[in-house]
Amino acid sequence: MYLLILRRGPLLARLGTLAVMVTVVVAGRLLQGPPARPAFGPLAPVTRVEGVRSRVALTFDVTWGEKELSQILAILAAEKVQATFFVSHLWAATHPELLRQMAAQGHEIGTLGVKMVSPDGLKPGELAADLAAAQSQLDRVLAQPARLYRPYAGGWNTQVQVAAQQQRLRLVLWSLDAGDSLVPAPRPEEITRRVVRAVRPGEVIRLHASDHATSTAAALPGILKGLRERGLEPGPVTRLVPES
Repeated sequence: MYLLILRRGPLLARLGTLAVMVTVVVAGRLLQGPPARPAFGPLAPVTRVEGVRSRVALTFDVTWGEKELSQILAILAAEKVQATFFVSHLWAATHPELLRQMAAQGHEIGTLGVKMVSPDGLKPGELAADLAAAQSQLDRVLAQPARLYRPYAGGWNTQVQVAAQQQRLRLVLWSLDAGDSLVPAPRPEEITRRVVRAVRPGEVIRLHASDHATSTAAALPGILKGLRERGLEPGPVTRLVPES
């Protein structure tokens, strides 16, 4: 038995080393966040765009309320910055004047769809009806449908890609989440620091312009200042990835 233990010792040591190596690799991949996906082709989701030197996309999800959004719109107007706003169907239906104001200020309007559930779990017919209804609502208010679609919670698969293409929508995810929707709400300086420290050229930055994200407007001036100090110009998604 003693000899057996001696012989197994090196094997166990090697297995232990391999386990540590696998753990380090997996952890490293998780810390890197979602991989950058190509920004070309009719079905390719947009996340971070490679090869961009000085631009980033500034995006906001809008699902509820108007107080935080109104402050954000005022800051963007004062800073002469345009962004992309992804709005839920219900919010767009109940806030048509704010929606028109956003468009009048030159902001890009995208859709989050109707159902606030991950669309990769919907049946094809449900998903098609969801996107068609969202597009119809935006067309009634803005006289044009959306061109960009952010699937709720970032859930997507081939079915979601195809359904979006059928509605002439480009899938847009994100590569840098500001963490401004966490509960409890982080301090504005924490949000600013999170974005400015991590941002790289070609990033798609995700923020929230809903009343549950109570620190976003207060963090926004610092974010814009930090981006400019790093030589980065914030703007809407289609300025980062022109439409084909």
